[in-house]
Amino acid sequence: MTREELLNAEVESNVGTPSAEEVEQFYEANKAQISIPKAQALPQVRQYMIDSSRRRYRDMMINNLRRSFKVTTFLDPLRTDIATMGHPSRGPANAPVTIVEFGDFECPFCGAFYPTMKQVEKAYAEKMRLVFRQFPLTNMHPRAQKAAEASLCANEQGRFWDLYDAMFSDQSRLDVPSLKQRAQTLGLNTTTFNTCLDSGKHAGTILKDQEEARKAGVSGTPTVFINGRLQTGRSFAEIQEVIEDELKRVSK
Repeated sequence: MTREELLNAEVESNVGTPSAEEVEQFYEANKAQISIPKAQALPQVRQYMIDSSRRRYRDMMINNLRRSFKVTTFLDPLRTDIATMGHPSRGPANAPVTIVEFGDFECPFCGAFYPTMKQVEKAYAEKMRLVFRQFPLTNMHPRAQKAAEASLCANEQGRFWDLYDAMFSDQSRLDVPSLKQRAQTLGLNTTTFNTCLDSGKHAGTILKDQEEARKAGVSGTPTVFINGRLQTGRSFAEIQEVIEDELKRVSK
C-alpha cells in the first residue's frame, strides 16, 4: 500500500462534509468567539470542521500505527525555514523554541486561538519566543488589511504587542476610526500612528509576508510553525507535545 492509498483509506475516506444543520449548530455553540457576520462565518466554519475532522482521523491513524508497531525515528522532523529577523517578537532571543504564527486580526479562528497562545506563552515563558507574521485574508475579512497595517504602525513605537493583545481580545472594532481610537487609548503618539496608517506605508511589508507564507504552504489562519515544524493541531496539549519534543531534542 502506498502512502497515498493509506491516507485515502484511513483518513480521507472518513472525512465527510458537515451538513448545513451541523455547521449551524457549531456556529451557535461558538458564536461568542466569532466577530464576523453569520453569513460570512458559515463557509469558514464548514471548512474548519472539515480540516478538524481530517486532523482527527490522521492523528488516530498515527497513534494506532505507533501502538501496533515499535517505531524508532532517527530522522529530524520536516522543517520549513521561516524568517523571523525584523518581525515582531516577544520572549528570549536565545529561546530554544521559536513559534511563528501567521495570523489575521479579523479571523475568528485566530481570535479563538489567541487564549491558547497566551496559555503556551505563560507555560514556557523562558523557553520560547513568539514571532508574528502577517497573513490577512482580505477576500474574506475586509478590515484585516488595515488591522495588519495598524499593528506595524504600533510596532514603530514599540507597542506592537499591546495592539496585538487589544485587537485579538476584541475583534469587533477593527475599522480605521476604531483602530485610531485604540492607539489613543493605548497612549501611542496618535499623530505619528494616524499618518502611518493613512499612508499605507506597511502594505508592502504585509504583501511580502503573504508571499513568503504561501511559499511555506500557508493557506489559512492561524498557521503555526514550531522551530520550523508545521503545527496542525490548535489545542494547548497538541502544541505542548511538539514543544516538549523540541526541548528534548535540544537537550540531547
